[in-house]
Amino acid sequence: LVIPSSVTSIGEGSLANIEGVKKIIIPSTVKEIQKNAFNGNTEIEEVIFETEVINGVEYGLEKIGDSVFSGCKSLTKIELPNTVIEIGVGIFEGCSSLKIIKLSNGLTQLSGYLFNGCTALEEVIVPEGIKTIDNGVFWYCRNLKKIILPKTLNVIESNVFEGSSKIESIEIADGNENFASEN
Repeated sequence: LVIPSSVTSIGEGSLANIEGVKKIIIPSTVKEIQKNAFNGNTEIEEVIFETEVINGVEYGLEKIGDSVFSGCKSLTKIELPNTVIEIGVGIFEGCSSLKIIKLSNGLTQLSGYLFNGCTALEEVIVPEGIKTIDNGVFWYCRNLKKIILPKTLNVIESNVFEGSSKIESIEIADGNENFASEN
């Protein structure tokens, strides 16, 4: 599915629960994906976010609403462009095949239940710039083993790692004045 370049916003639930779509290409003209837009598309394996550089400035997707990719059980990898500055609650909830994630460097907060039930996820690097990790972000990520947290992190809400029983290490970047790790 190739979204036309004339589109600037993908509407709420507009492409939810459709069958036969394995790959989605979202052009740089799309600035917002509203909640539940691709929710329940169990066959999606890949999402490509295009960006455009004009005079040294990168343009592309900026906002992702709640539960946009929730229930996309075949999604294995996703790379959010650095143009994304806001994400909603539970956008990858139940993406049980999601193994590789690259988060945007433009984010300051990881919204609640972001990776709830992402059972294939093994390692997450939280980018610099993130100040807050909301409730339940890594709920029941049963195979999550390693998390690297940035020096910019100020707040970790409750129940962030509940049900993620295989965590072997949580590393905190040097220079973080709020958190430290030992052993």
